[in-house]
Amino acid sequence: RAYRLILMDCQMPRCDGFEATAGIRALEHRDPARPRATIIALTAGATPTERDRALKAGMQGLLGKPLVPVELKKVVDQWLAPATRRQAPPEPDAQPSLG
Repeated sequence: RAYRLILMDCQMPRCDGFEATAGIRALEHRDPARPRATIIALTAGATPTERDRALKAGMQGLLGKPLVPVELKKVVDQWLAPATRRQAPPEPDAQPSLG
């Protein structure tokens, strides 16, 4: 099953979030028709080094734990907003059309 957004815990037993992300990216690479998932790292160590590691692993961003609801909402809105909301609104017409 394909997912649009994955919140990936980086400190999991047996297979950490970096290994899991590598596996997901390998599946996506083997099947070009499969949509690419947005993967956001979740980690208690939200440092610049950890962010760089997440980006190099193929994740799109990083959130610290414990999760802050406002930050989670920003990420969800950024990555899952409809295309019409992500684009700038059209310029309003100078004069209404009468015709």
